[in-house]
Amino acid sequence: MEKSRCQVSVIVPVYNVEYCLSRCIDSILSQTFTDFELLLIDDGSKDNSGNICDEYKLKDDRIRVFHKENGGVSSARNWGIANSYGEHIAFIDSDDWVGENYLEELMKFKAYDIVIGGNTFEGDCIGVDRFEYNRIYFGNEIGKVLDTTLTDNKLRVPWAKLYKKAIIEDNNLFFDIHMKIAEDTVFVQQYLFHCKSLCFINSVAYFYYVNKRFIKYKLTEEELLYSLKVTTSVFNTLSKKFSLKDDAYMNFIEYYL
Repeated sequence: MEKSRCQVSVIVPVYNVEYCLSRCIDSILSQTFTDFELLLIDDGSKDNSGNICDEYKLKDDRIRVFHKENGGVSSARNWGIANSYGEHIAFIDSDDWVGENYLEELMKFKAYDIVIGGNTFEGDCIGVDRFEYNRIYFGNEIGKVLDTTLTDNKLRVPWAKLYKKAIIEDNNLFFDIHMKIAEDTVFVQQYLFHCKSLCFINSVAYFYYVNKRFIKYKLTEEELLYSLKVTTSVFNTLSKKFSLKDDAYMNFIEYYL
């Protein structure tokens, strides 16, 4: 029997994170907002992560577990999108966690095409990245705010956001599995292209864990050029729609270079 729809699908890619996975899952199950499903996408983990997912599935019927061959975080997120039942989608990384009111704060503004919150940094870097107050933009106003915020960390990552599943499905949006860097930024920008409303909220209930030992990438020249090509192409498309200023483009490209 097909599972009934819920308001939010929370998608968590899982890969070799047995040391912190329970912290992430527990924080999601402790939400004050309860009408959600939790999709745990085990991306071919070689440690005990897959078993941990299965153990949690037995404890809460809102949890759905998928075991797949390793294909990378983009592949795992795409898998989650394809198998989600929620009207909205939220991404959470498996080494991060959220405050108990995380979904409740996002859902207060569910009428808007995208809801973007801030976050709290934990681990090797401690701090807060937030919007000073709630702000809502429509139509051409979106372009004006993107001129100054597009390279902001909060607009470059897929988490700490609430997406409408219909916008993702209707426009066949997905994470590019061939990109090794900036694939999350490209997804967010492709989604923004189809937004008629945008909402910033001053919530910092997403806790982003920074472990500097793992923030290392080794890219081939081909991989780097491909990522840069896709990134600039998507940015140009977004820029034309919202008539972004030239310096917004230069700031964005210089950031990625």
